[in-house]
Parts: sequence; C-alpha cells; structure tokens
Amino acid sequence: LWHADFHEGSRHVVTRDGAWRKAILFATLDDRSRLCCHAQWYLDEEAETFVHGLSQAIQKRGLPRAFMTDNGAAMRAVETQCGLHDLSIVWEPTLPYSPHQNAKSENFWAQVEGRLMPMLEGEREPTLDLLNLSTQAWYELEYNQKLHSEIGTSPIRRYLDDKSVGRDSPDSQALRRAFRGKWK
Repeated sequence: LWHADFHEGSRHVVTRDGAWRKAILFATLDDRSRLCCHAQWYLDEEAETFVHGLSQAIQKRGLPRAFMTDNGAAMRAVETQCGLHDLSIVWEPTLPYSPHQNAKSENFWAQVEGRLMPMLEGEREPTLDLLNLSTQAWYELEYNQKLHSEIGTSPIRRYLDDKSVGRDSPDSQALRRAFRGKWK
C-alpha cells in the first residue's frame, strides 16, 4: 500500500518568467516501511502533475498493489483512474473528513516543513529546480536513511529487508498509455 498526496509548501519559488509562485509538493510513501518512493515540487495540483509524480515513483520502486489518497480532483480524474485500473492498482480513497487515514503523509509534511525548509532558508530566490534537487537529496540521503521510531529501523532498511509484494515497473511508454482517459 502506498500513500500519496499534495502539500502546499511554506516557500514560494521564482519561476522562469520571474514571478513568485507557491510550490506544491507531491509525495508517495510506502505504508509498511514509511519509505518516500518519490517526492517532487510542482506549481499546480492537476491530474497531469499527479500522474507524472506517481509514474516517477513507480519507475523508482515498482508497481504497488494498492494506493491510498484523499478524494482530490487529480486523484479522481479519468486519466488517473484509468491508469490505476489498467495497472491493477487498487485505489483506496480516504473517507471524507478523515485526515488520520493519511497520517503517514501528514507526518512526512511535518518533516518537510520542520527539517527540509529550514535548510533552504538562506536561498533568497529559490527555483523549482533547486527545490526539487534539494528535496530529492534530503529524502533519499536523510529521511529514508534515518532511524524511524515507530518501525525501529530506517525506512530504506525496512523496505529492502522485507519481502516485496510489489511488481516490476512497466516502461515509460506503457505508463503513458495507461494514464490517459479513454472514451467509452
């Protein structure tokens, strides 16, 4: 089971056209190991963004069996639902007004804001590229490696030591074909 969600970050970024925009983080976490499968900053919370982030996670860590998200528009979009169905990933939406069901994501956001964001305080004009490079380094080299008090080991150690029930990732073309709306 993977959890995925968007988080509106506390920092703005400078876009290529010089505008300041709020950055939004997409992240996917493995339920059992707490491993961050993928995290990436975007400027929107659209279905295309969600599918891109999820495809990156799948290519890094393989296909999950089940997937839990809230009921946001990007998660309910036809292309998202078609992709999950075609890849045989069971979608388990959280109940409305039940943030505790996605508590692992909420805990991750707290660490992003409490640890990662302070590391970037010296950056006067952060860009999306800088935020993404910093975030990937942080979650792969610190978050995934650090001892997690609930599981008694690091997320990466638990992920690697446990028997995998995931499946191999399809190639990029197959993922693109899966995550598109189909007319009936």
